[in-house]
Amino acid sequence: MARRSMTAYGRASGGGYQIEIHSVNRKGLEINLNVPRELLFCDIEIRNTIKESIHRGTIFVRISREKGESLIVLRISI
Repeated sequence: MARRSMTAYGRASGGGYQIEIHSVNRKGLEINLNVPRELLFCDIEIRNTIKESIHRGTIFVRISREKGESLIVLRISI
């Protein structure tokens, strides 16, 4: 049976933010998030989204604001 590597790196940008994700192989699942203060309310949702697709490894997620970009205004209606 061939093994699939869990070591990976990806980067994307959009909506005034840049997202970097990299992972390394580990037995358990550990998720490390580094997000701007205005996105802290998304912490649990980001973790749950990752857990849906990845079941083991150490995942590092860094979300940062792109230079010169204004913040996205979010409105939540309850």
